[in-house]
Amino acid sequence: SDCRPEDPFLILFTSGTTALPKGVVHSIGNELGNAVMFNTAMGFDKESRFLHVWPMAYSSGILNTLLSPIMAEGSVVLASPFDARSALGFWNTLIDNKVNTLWLSPTMLAALLMVDRDARGPSYCKEYVRTVCCGMAALPLSVKHRFEQKYGIEVLESYGLTELLIVSANTPRYSRKDNSVGIVLPGIDIRIGRHESIDDQDDIGGEVLVRTPFAMLGYVDPDTGQVSKLPDGTFFPTGDLGRLDADGNLFITGRKKDMIVRG
Repeated sequence: SDCRPEDPFLILFTSGTTALPKGVVHSIGNELGNAVMFNTAMGFDKESRFLHVWPMAYSSGILNTLLSPIMAEGSVVLASPFDARSALGFWNTLIDNKVNTLWLSPTMLAALLMVDRDARGPSYCKEYVRTVCCGMAALPLSVKHRFEQKYGIEVLESYGLTELLIVSANTPRYSRKDNSVGIVLPGIDIRIGRHESIDDQDDIGGEVLVRTPFAMLGYVDPDTGQVSKLPDGTFFPTGDLGRLDADGNLFITGRKKDMIVRG
């Protein structure tokens, strides 16, 4: 094959919550390497069967629930994107196809808690589901605990960005802490910068700065189509506020600027 790890693989567009959407270019090595690292941390293998309920144009629909199972030599069940209708019959697809690995958002968890009345769900989860991952937005602790109580399985939260892919995760091999997005994954460095507008630095922390081998190649210039390269070794400013504890757990405490999450 003529493909090289550094070759461009795909362009993902950010949501455009603060400006026009940005085209984020990732290489083959970025996407596949991040998937392998995450699989190793989570213990995914050829027996893992993922449920895919994300839009294909979204990072979770490509990396988390398509490339991850493929690189683990597992399998993936392609279902309709999650919405109110699919939430009502959510367990039908899982039971019919023996799904054992879920990647859901906080909104999906909350929706299931609100509308799911299928008695098969809790029993199926307790017997067959191995892992429930959650990401893409802040997970309220109350939603996490209610879901775990109802379905009898722990929700493992992670943290990442379109530009950087998966950065940290709560994994089975490490003890988990409430409100933490987990341990920083191998090969990734995080610094907590200081911010002038923060009064209580100890509780809020500072801006989360990330250096990762899986960072994007750069942004696409909408006028020229050229990629503005991200310099090697750069600590990327995420715009998220957070802190690291003595055990290496990352806590996201807020945003530097307000952001509207839609859809």
